[in-house]
Amino acid sequence: KIVAEGSLFKLTVETDLPAVQLYTGKNIDSDKIGKNGIELKAFSGFCLETEFYPDFPNRSDFQGAYTFKGNPFRTYTTFHLEKR
Repeated sequence: KIVAEGSLFKLTVETDLPAVQLYTGKNIDSDKIGKNGIELKAFSGFCLETEFYPDFPNRSDFQGAYTFKGNPFRTYTTFHLEKR
């Protein structure tokens, strides 16, 4: 469970995976247009991607998983954004 709190919002993320990748939007081009016609700029958004540790195939001490044809893989992640 991850909780990030600020003065305007509180974000809670719950997952059964051991890691979270953060993308900051640093390289968003300023010529892109987002929702409602708003111009996107660097750091105007972010993404949280829950996952296994990226190097798990090479690290026996890292939790990971492989999937196989016909064997469904399921995981659990919820995001809860609360306005303060």
